[in-house]
Amino acid sequence: MPTTDESPRARPLRRAMTLAALALPLLSLWPGCATSGDDSEDADAAAPSDDAGDAAPDVTSTDARFDVAFDTSISVDAARDASIDAAPDASADAPDDTTEAPDVVEDAAADADAQVDAGVDAADDAPEDAPADVELDAPIDAPVDAPIDAPVDAPVDAPADAPADAPPDGGMCALGHVVISEVRSRGAGGASDEFIELFNATDVAVTLDSTWSIKGRSTTSSSYTSRWTGTGLVVPAWGHFLIAGTAYTESPAADAALSTGITDASSLELVQAGTTVDAVCYYFDSTTLAAFDATYTCEGTPVSNLPHDNTTGGTSNSDASIERAPGGAGGNCTDTNDNAADFIHQAPATPQSTASAPTP
Repeated sequence: MPTTDESPRARPLRRAMTLAALALPLLSLWPGCATSGDDSEDADAAAPSDDAGDAAPDVTSTDARFDVAFDTSISVDAARDASIDAAPDASADAPDDTTEAPDVVEDAAADADAQVDAGVDAADDAPEDAPADVELDAPIDAPVDAPIDAPVDAPVDAPADAPADAPPDGGMCALGHVVISEVRSRGAGGASDEFIELFNATDVAVTLDSTWSIKGRSTTSSSYTSRWTGTGLVVPAWGHFLIAGTAYTESPAADAALSTGITDASSLELVQAGTTVDAVCYYFDSTTLAAFDATYTCEGTPVSNLPHDNTTGGTSNSDASIERAPGGAGGNCTDTNDNAADFIHQAPATPQSTASAPTP
């Protein structure tokens, strides 16, 4: 069978060669086409003479040949019918110069040509994108790459932010120094029912030796004077230290006593070795607020100390204080260097001492 690469121009030549190869043996069987002496004589005998009239010709010498050709013609006709049923259009491609040849030659050539055309068409119709290329279309971002997109800041890193020496109770304030955490200038017991509370906002214990002191100045005074001096007591990390007046009788008990009382409008300084570590200024009316000039040590705006107002009437003698936020068990770790913003009002007051639990 010819290859599917055969050029359309080569088809007629191949078809003619095929016809010639098929025609030669068949024509030798056809009556009148014999080339031998015997065949010529038989052909002459078979030809009718002028005197024959209606008499049947003598075909004794060519009967066998004719019978073979006739039988062959019948077999070829059957093959032709089958070929026509399979490919009815194939005979249309046969060249016009074969019309005088026997039908078997024409049909055989048409059938061969149909097979060649079928092979060429099959090759032409083959899909360019063979199934072998399908896998190349697989998505680039295959699921195997998913773990690469895992978050960088995984929750496993969270514990690294916790302080290395954080106590079991969770103290975490890191202001880095001791601060004045709460002040009550008077209480239900009068002007001497007072206290000043300190908070150790560090992660190490602090010894309050003689280099530590609290100094105070009222809005009517011209200088600061000492109200307490350290004696070597220790304040635990995130712990409190309570210094109270003579009329203070509440719980917890005070750690130390005030040497001199404080007024309802004053400036207080926490000093360590001559350096002011922290300061708070508080007032109760416009006159006392205006008294705080540049000679006073304050942090930002003074905070109101009402209801305490240097009197003994009304609510002045009540259990109320100013405390550094957030206050109480929440600790006192707010220090923006603005007294009005850092302190809140507490009623009742929430004093704490070295006997109290550490706070955040």
